Amino acid sequence: MQAAALVLATIGGLAFSPQTALGILIGAAIGLLANAYLAFALIGKPMLTGKFGDVRVGWLIKVVLTLSLLWIAMQSKIASPPSLIAGLFSTIFAQWLAVSFWLGRR
Repeated sequence: MQAAALVLATIGGLAFSPQTALGILIGAAIGLLANAYLAFALIGKPMLTGKFGDVRVGWLIKVVLTLSLLWIAMQSKIASPPSLIAGLFSTIFAQWLAVSFWLGRR
């Protein structure tokens, strides 16, 4: 779902300019990478076993990873900060949408 959001947001960014599309692509890739890290870090670790510290550490690493990569991308001046943020939010929204549909089907 997030990969589809990455592709759709990048295609939508092409309506503005190639630089905007590149920024959206980079921002969405950052979001996809951070969410993939968290998913793989928490696979096989039940959240209801009382070991909530593992989840918090995973979320902390995800936030630090996201902010670090976003800061590096903004410092490189390859793309505009609004397009980077738009790409990041597209993957966050896709994650929320996927979880909402998954919980609705249970």
